[in-house]
Amino acid sequence: APTMRVPEPAANTLNAYLAFRAALVAVENRNKAAGKRVIDSLLCCGLGTGIGRMDPTRCAMQMRAAWQSIKGLARIPS
Repeated sequence: APTMRVPEPAANTLNAYLAFRAALVAVENRNKAAGKRVIDSLLCCGLGTGIGRMDPTRCAMQMRAAWQSIKGLARIPS
């Protein structure tokens, strides 16, 4: 799940949220169709924290909000 179209600063965007949510939706959709062979874990780096220069804390908040949006109600932090 890419966080940007071209390498550029993404510090003030919701790109980490959007990219991580897309990854979680893809895993969820695959698991619905997989039967017994489901994906039960996902390893992901801090999205947008390298080239995108997003603050790791901001990234973590966005990724947590994405997780919560898939598992229940979430509020995207500003």
